[in-house]
Amino acid sequence: RLQYETVAQYLLSMFEQSLTMYEQGISMPATQQVVTQIKVLEGRMTWLTYMVASVIDAQTTNDPRKGQAELLWDGRLSRCVFQLIQIVDFRLNNTSGQGK
Repeated sequence: RLQYETVAQYLLSMFEQSLTMYEQGISMPATQQVVTQIKVLEGRMTWLTYMVASVIDAQTTNDPRKGQAELLWDGRLSRCVFQLIQIVDFRLNNTSGQGK
């Protein structure tokens, strides 16, 4: 059985760490090392987004076994995904699409 809170805490920790590093990276001058690190972080956050969706979908919202704690973790994990969307959107808008 999925240890929901343990998995959610781990994913949240990894996502928040990656978001912080990503924000720092995109604010730095675009050296080859920075560009490479950003690509690695984008790949990591792609997989984290996929895992977050899988964990949230593992128990549907209609599942009576899903309690208040699980719903709160769903919200925290979803917040990270929405923060990522906001950061990427900001980056693309501020670079006229060049920050792909």
